[in-house]
Amino acid sequence: MRNQQLIKIFLILILSTAYIFSFSQFGALAYNNIFGKDDVYGPSTLVGNVDLSGLTPEDAALLFEESTDKWKKETNIQLAYKEKVYQVDPSAFIFHADETMNSIINKQKNAASVTLSEDKLTEMILDTSLSLSSAEVDKDNLLADMIAQAATLDPSESVFHLENYISGSQSKALDLSSAEVVLGSEEKEIKNFVKSISSLDISAKSQFSLLDSIGKGQKFSSPAASKVATAIYGAILPTNFSIIERHISRELPEYSKIGFEAYLNPDKHMDFVFFNGNDVNYKLIISIEKGVLKVTLNGQPFLNKYAINLKDQKEFKQRTIKQYDPKLPIGMTETARVGKAGMIVKVYRDTRDEAGELLKSTLVSEDFYAPVHRIEKYSLTVPAASEQDSDSIDEILGSDDSEQTEEADSDTSLPDVAEQPENQMQEEQGSEETESDAETSSHTSPAPDSSDNQASDSTEK
Repeated sequence: MRNQQLIKIFLILILSTAYIFSFSQFGALAYNNIFGKDDVYGPSTLVGNVDLSGLTPEDAALLFEESTDKWKKETNIQLAYKEKVYQVDPSAFIFHADETMNSIINKQKNAASVTLSEDKLTEMILDTSLSLSSAEVDKDNLLADMIAQAATLDPSESVFHLENYISGSQSKALDLSSAEVVLGSEEKEIKNFVKSISSLDISAKSQFSLLDSIGKGQKFSSPAASKVATAIYGAILPTNFSIIERHISRELPEYSKIGFEAYLNPDKHMDFVFFNGNDVNYKLIISIEKGVLKVTLNGQPFLNKYAINLKDQKEFKQRTIKQYDPKLPIGMTETARVGKAGMIVKVYRDTRDEAGELLKSTLVSEDFYAPVHRIEKYSLTVPAASEQDSDSIDEILGSDDSEQTEEADSDTSLPDVAEQPENQMQEEQGSEETESDAETSSHTSPAPDSSDNQASDSTEK
């Protein structure tokens, strides 16, 4: 009996404890769900990318203000129109802390309450480009997109392209610039190329390679490909396209002006590459008329104006190289190579804004062509004898005649038998000395005196 009473008391205590514990836990939760919010925000409660989980409304409000101040310091919002970029001042966005805190839904992602005045937006559009009017830009959609980006409190870079908020802006394609090259001897080959490829597309934000556009399967000689590359280079030079790879010839070809040549060699993988940094596509239209290759750049007009300026152009004179050719007749000359003067020039691209003010002048290239020297061939000539040499020769010849006459007279008389051996010995010694002297002089004396040596030898003999 006593054990049963103890069990009843124990069960009553257990039930009472469970009731009190359950009421303290679930009663408070039920009360908050029915009559109001909790003292802190639940998990996954966000305002933009700011997490408010576990914070009281007061602490959440302080964190929100700190986050908005940080966003204004770190964010980068831009308005872009063609090649012009306008930096938006983040202080133009006004955040409303009270409205944001009152509209928070617990355990959900919420947007911050922020506004941007329409007058401020109009000023931003006009500062971006003078050619834009607030009437042609869809300001309502632009304003909504900019506010939505600010409401996320994401400090990353945001670029709003105004072309996307102008109706019909994508259809205004015009012929912007063109260049021409005379076909010459490559006319047939280039005509076949134009039949297969009459236009080339230049994609937005991408590189353009002429060799890749031509294709690996198509055979194209270097002279013909260079003429096409030169025409394309001349068409895209007065734009904001960046030149990545370009080559020139050793000698300036006749079909190009200095500073405007582009050499292409498919066999040596010498390419012509440039980069289109704009947000729109462009097209190169290739045509042939009356033996002239014409390349036209077609697309949306640029906001700025681009002009090519050649500076520091210098010329290096050619030299003349003389060569002697034994095959040429005496007194004849011929020109083996005409030669050409060398040149150097710096190519600059001047960028001017809509008002015509010079923004910058960028060095595009510095082209140098070495001089080609002139080569002239001459025949081999015999040097003419001077008057002094001719007089000395006559004297020597005259002395030879007199000596020969005296020798002839002496031969008529009888020789002295006793003196004959001694005279022969003297003559032999004299002849040996004369021969040794002649050999030495032939090694030491200059060429013009060789006639005197020969005359002296003949005299001794």
